[in-house]
Amino acid sequence: MKLAGKNQAWERHQKQVPSVDEPGGNLWGCFRSCFLQSAAPYTEGIAYKILKNDLGIELREAPGHTSCGAIGYHGDVTNLETQMVIAARNFSIAHYEQGVDNLFSFCVTSFANYTEVIKLWEEEPELLEYTAGSVYKKLASLKEAHPDCNLILTNCPGCTVFLDAEQGTIKEVLEEEFNVSIIDYAQLTGLLLGYDPFKDCGLNAKAVPVEPLLDKIGIPYDKSKTAEERRRPF
Repeated sequence: MKLAGKNQAWERHQKQVPSVDEPGGNLWGCFRSCFLQSAAPYTEGIAYKILKNDLGIELREAPGHTSCGAIGYHGDVTNLETQMVIAARNFSIAHYEQGVDNLFSFCVTSFANYTEVIKLWEEEPELLEYTAGSVYKKLASLKEAHPDCNLILTNCPGCTVFLDAEQGTIKEVLEEEFNVSIIDYAQLTGLLLGYDPFKDCGLNAKAVPVEPLLDKIGIPYDKSKTAEERRRPF
């Protein structure tokens, strides 16, 4: 009986993974690991070569993709809402910018984190709307009081992530744009000291286009590159 129960539980977690020969099976989005890149970089390197050269899989990586944040979450640095925002943002980038719906990660921590978030959304779909709704109320109130405001300066990691990423969700779902750049005080300091906005200050990972703000406050950047090129990882 115990074995039968385990088999039933296992069956609930099975899914069809397309092979290379099936439609769409040779196109995958790739989420790299933050930990492996520093601790064992060649692990990802050789796996990347095998998947591309030996298995014939086309791997696509989104320029603005960020790590899953699971280590910070399990270390009590970030909260559940932050995890959901990061997951939603990375899934959205993979689907809309890279055109992929098959996703994998070299890191089992990221795999477990994304899987748990998806399961949570399936069981409690109202959570997916909670963060975006909170951000919408805050930004709508801001624009009502200060219509010309297009910058919020933060020193809170959660605010930096939420207020930026959820503007992308609001744009996709409601087709409404606030265009308020969310910048950390360290990023702003770097900009004013002459550091590169994208390569040094990390503005390549922002959901809200930051170029209009840079133009407004007179911060130079490489205009010979396209917006997509400026957001490629360095």
